[in-house]
Amino acid sequence: MRYLDAIYGEVDIEEPVLFDLMQTQAMQRLRGVLQHGITALIGITRPVTRFDHSLGVMLLVRRLGGALEEQIAALLHDVSHTAFSHVIDYVVDGHDSQSYHEEWKESHLAASDVPHTLARYGYDWRDFLHEENYPLLEQPAPRLTIGALGMERSGMPILFVQDNGLGIAPEYHERIFGLFNKLDAKTEGTGVGLALVKRIIDLHGGHIWVESDGVGHGSTFFFTLPRPTPSRPTRSSSPRSRTAGCSSTRRR
Repeated sequence: MRYLDAIYGEVDIEEPVLFDLMQTQAMQRLRGVLQHGITALIGITRPVTRFDHSLGVMLLVRRLGGALEEQIAALLHDVSHTAFSHVIDYVVDGHDSQSYHEEWKESHLAASDVPHTLARYGYDWRDFLHEENYPLLEQPAPRLTIGALGMERSGMPILFVQDNGLGIAPEYHERIFGLFNKLDAKTEGTGVGLALVKRIIDLHGGHIWVESDGVGHGSTFFFTLPRPTPSRPTRSSSPRSRTAGCSSTRRR
């Protein structure tokens, strides 16, 4: 099956279980559920459906190398969503938790045609209820901090970007800035990004380094850049004076 996605373009979905799940009544219902609820209905946000969103998440998990089981979980992760999206949380649970759709996902799936479809391919539908079991699909939101730490002795400001990600073992603090060097060969990417960043900073006379307490403790990237030097305007003759000079030459 060839599917046209608004972000990824034309993609071939060759796994029969994915194709059949897309055709279930439970998934087709999501074509009538807008991801942003009321704001999409009144034109504030783009009217993307939960079906479009679910297919997009599945395709993203696929691009990141997720197994077929994780692609199935991605496809089904919003199957219990209702009209007006998370507006229902204001009515039932309180908006901060945004958990209503997760709370009734099991009963919703049990009464749908999804369990029968999965069983035909040897899957137990209950295995796809807990998204936390699929690391590509469900991860805590990253915490990023960007700031400045004053000046070096040279007068250059010290800037930093801090995250709460996987962290970097001390023996790799220098290696990660090398061209094509990747800490995890299984992840996407070419290993060019940090090398390119370092090259740009070096060309501007600054430098970059990383500090991390190791795996599981996040990382902080520090870098310095010289302050921009204000350019001095150059003095040039006005068009009128240049014209006058040409006229004088012609008169001679």
